[in-house]
Amino acid sequence: FDKIEKGSVSWKKVNTPPFKALGGQMKQIENCNYAIELGQGLGFVLVGIDGKNIHDGDRLTLALVWQMMRHYTLAMLTHDGKIMKDNEIIAWCNEKLTAAGKTSTFSSFKESSLSNSRTIVDLIDAIQPGYIKLRYRH
Repeated sequence: FDKIEKGSVSWKKVNTPPFKALGGQMKQIENCNYAIELGQGLGFVLVGIDGKNIHDGDRLTLALVWQMMRHYTLAMLTHDGKIMKDNEIIAWCNEKLTAAGKTSTFSSFKESSLSNSRTIVDLIDAIQPGYIKLRYRH
């Protein structure tokens, strides 16, 4: 959560490994319950899910992960407290691509050039250089 909302985690509340054999699972579930608490604090809708669901790898975990991704993405696409419009997002993307020396650009989210993901891979590499192993890109 600290990656998607800086300062949201009170690290004093987090149980850290190594976990003892007796009671270790409970400490892990406490951490998972804290994750639910953090999500609710950010306005996530987490009905019918608790820390044990996350700990056990239940499919309900996807609800939390999806909302975390959405929160992070919308935070990146917000400017002056307002969610950016498509043309503003496209301009931002093209600025990032150009600044990183990439030749990929696009003018619409409906462009067929986006279907092969090359532009998206270039954008990710422009934002976080080295995150994607470009030698694997075809």
